[in-house]
Amino acid sequence: MAAKVVPNPLVFCLGLLCRGRQRRKQRERYMKYLASNLGCYSKAFNDIIDLTGGVVMQWSEVRKQYPNKFVKFEVLDYHTDDNKRVVDEVSIIKVIEDSKEAMQEFSKCKEGQFVYNTKHEKVIIDVVKHIGIRRTS
Repeated sequence: MAAKVVPNPLVFCLGLLCRGRQRRKQRERYMKYLASNLGCYSKAFNDIIDLTGGVVMQWSEVRKQYPNKFVKFEVLDYHTDDNKRVVDEVSIIKVIEDSKEAMQEFSKCKEGQFVYNTKHEKVIIDVVKHIGIRRTS
């Protein structure tokens, strides 16, 4: 008997409550629930629709699907290496063809959203700590 692929409405609702790693754990629990109780599964992360309306993917998958294009995305999961965040999982919002449109989209980005070219092997974000206001006397 072939397993059925089902949509993830629960994951969409759970996304309202949490972000990043916490959201990932909830998706994994939901997929285990589907597999054990309903005899079906969720097809990896590719069929999970995020709050932004995008498809959840690993950066390596984004590079394969959209070679040498600009992509607007929201960061869902990352790990930190030496004051740099290396992005693992993203939610694709929009695929952009030219650099002029990419700059316009970049200016409209909200917190946690980025425009990046898929020619880069990894998405690396420098972490800069805010020092505050300094006085000179």
